[in-house]
Amino acid sequence: MKNLHISTPGRICLFGEHQDYLGLPVIAAAISRRIHIEGSVTNEPSIHIELPDIHSSETFQLSEAELYQKGTYFNVVDNSGGKKAYCMHVYGGYRKRYAKIGDVVVVSLQSIKSKENIKIKKGDVVKALVVQTKETKKNFANQTVSFFDNSVVLLTNQNKLFGTRIFIPVLRSFRATRFLRIISLASGLIK
Repeated sequence: MKNLHISTPGRICLFGEHQDYLGLPVIAAAISRRIHIEGSVTNEPSIHIELPDIHSSETFQLSEAELYQKGTYFNVVDNSGGKKAYCMHVYGGYRKRYAKIGDVVVVSLQSIKSKENIKIKKGDVVKALVVQTKETKKNFANQTVSFFDNSVVLLTNQNKLFGTRIFIPVLRSFRATRFLRIISLASGLIK
């Protein structure tokens, strides 16, 4: 077994906590504390985390983790006319590889619902917002939510919604994003 020891400087956000992924300004400062992570590499397909200071531990099975990256297929769940979309790029910096709920991705439309009265066609490359994933999402209250499909809604180049209706319920956490209009267009809200 190979032992690991990682030490990083502590950091506090003075302004804009969790806003950097939205492209908004963040003011952070380093503090005179360090974060230490110790572990060992094994052949088991899981990650076990122990937090002795707060008497807590958690185990994650790597086989259960679903990651949404280039090559993932999504269902289009608005009335823009799209049906299936293929993920080509995940926005959020050159190191961002995986998408989660609330992330903007670039998709290519693989199929459309009908050819009447729609502004898009098969093969178009457009932006999309991930609104549902099969991956289980956990919030700070330890509540979990997961969906049956990976779903997106299509966006224009100005990050406006392409459609005027969304046929599925969406998470209430979209209230804290720049895509607030999704809540009024969705068929319902999930806490």
